[in-house]
Amino acid sequence: MQTMPEMIRETRKAKGLTQSALAVAANVGEATVRRIERGDSPSVDSLERVASALGLGVRLVHTPDADTPATAGEESRAVAQ
Repeated sequence: MQTMPEMIRETRKAKGLTQSALAVAANVGEATVRRIERGDSPSVDSLERVASALGLGVRLVHTPDADTPATAGEESRAVAQ
């Protein structure tokens, strides 16, 4: 199964978008797109904006102790639908 950062990056590239173009489409900063693709924990709002701009749905599944969206390897996971 792909990690969330891999799915975001591969979908962006498949759509022919640069990180800058995706940032504009998602109304987030280019640094935010880079951090998401690196696997850093984004805010829920930023992740939803980027996923929506790519035509992906995002379902956040948290463990009881998780307060932030997940990156690969963490207990809570963000899953693109």
